[in-house]
Amino acid sequence: MTHEDAAALLCAVLGSENVQDSVATVEAMRKLEANFQWRRTSRRQEAIPIDTGIRREHNVIEALAAVLRFFDGEQEIVRRFQLYDSEFHVLFEVEYPLHYAFITVGVRGKFWETWTYGRKSEVRNEQLRRCRQDALREISQALRSTGADGFKSERGDN
Repeated sequence: MTHEDAAALLCAVLGSENVQDSVATVEAMRKLEANFQWRRTSRRQEAIPIDTGIRREHNVIEALAAVLRFFDGEQEIVRRFQLYDSEFHVLFEVEYPLHYAFITVGVRGKFWETWTYGRKSEVRNEQLRRCRQDALREISQALRSTGADGFKSERGDN
């Protein structure tokens, strides 16, 4: 499974009202382009140039895949910017059935950026599902251990 496959699966699970809607949900979420981005650093901190890998041209699935890849280099970023007392926080939320999503990545008190996808509506039956850093970190770890680059892992399975 690739990072994109895992991101598409997460979008299907979080963004579908019913299991049978999963394919249509993924197709709809692939069409969600970034419509707004905020980036902020703490006034007390020097700007930390952390690249989350999310780009304006990414749809929400590609952006979520970038976040999963971001965790691959998390330890190097912690070491390089001496963030030993900090933890990366990530929040991925999807409102459905009219798909609206956002991703926030940051280090508490130092840096954060938020990307939104789709258009928020005022539908009464809209619901929200979310996934946070711990689950996303575990998914990223699982992808590393099974060879998310498309090659077989050292165990010989994939």
